[in-house]
Amino acid sequence: MAYFYSPITPVHCGIKIKSKKQIMKSEMDIIPFTDFGGKGSIIHFSHANALPPKSYRQLIELLRQNHHVIASDHRPIWKSNQKLDDVVNWHVFADDLINFLDAEIKEPVYGAGHSMGAVATLLAAIKRPDLFKALILIEPVILPSHIVLLFSLLPAFLKRRIPIIKKALHRPDTWESKQEAFDYHRSKKVFQKLTDDALWDYIECGTEIDANKKYTLTYSKQWEAHCYALFPNLWSLLDKCSVPILGIRGEESDALMPSAWQRWKRITPQHQFVEIPKTSHLLPLENPKVVSELILRLTSES
Repeated sequence: MAYFYSPITPVHCGIKIKSKKQIMKSEMDIIPFTDFGGKGSIIHFSHANALPPKSYRQLIELLRQNHHVIASDHRPIWKSNQKLDDVVNWHVFADDLINFLDAEIKEPVYGAGHSMGAVATLLAAIKRPDLFKALILIEPVILPSHIVLLFSLLPAFLKRRIPIIKKALHRPDTWESKQEAFDYHRSKKVFQKLTDDALWDYIECGTEIDANKKYTLTYSKQWEAHCYALFPNLWSLLDKCSVPILGIRGEESDALMPSAWQRWKRITPQHQFVEIPKTSHLLPLENPKVVSELILRLTSES
């Protein structure tokens, strides 16, 4: 299959797959993806929870100068009838990625991912290392053991009270215009390090018109909260990946905590680790230039 990239509107495509690993009732499932184009070996980019692929436009534009970049969507933004209960853990996203690469790419790729997408990429590489040349894991959600244990013990109704989940469920999700949506997000601390251009990239792909002619979230807050409630325990898996890894952390991150970062480095000293000063969990949107330079350095060496 050949798809062509438009610098204004990336092509949205889909593949039909049939897989026993996918928890679906329909016979055929569609994994939408964006082919951003570019020349060279393929980078597959896996997006974070609540951030659709085109949120990373500035980073991807830099990567396209040396690579062909493709980004598949996670289930929360598939347009087919997806149910929260069908996603029981983040391994589902890893299996979707494996199915996508098997069906569409058919050659080893550089697997890059941010946050939940980084974890999905790591899990996919542990299961199918033959699909990957190397991994770039940007701010993977690797929680300290005591927090993972707490998550595993809490019933669903109590998980809803955890701040990050409660905040997601109660966030406004409808606006009269894209400008109103932009102004709301511009005022939030989590987005304070983004330039206006970067924030607009998120607003453009992160909102859509609903049946009432209002602008609502493309990636619903119900899906966002559900994914947060499924944080995995990765500690027994981190040393199981045979694919080279570049781990990237934002110095001010509150998602990949310093204690977890240091423990990860101790467990897998054979991998590369870089911390970027003055950035947070959203570092690929905050400083795409530095992130792209790190990725391109890795791909040029491997």
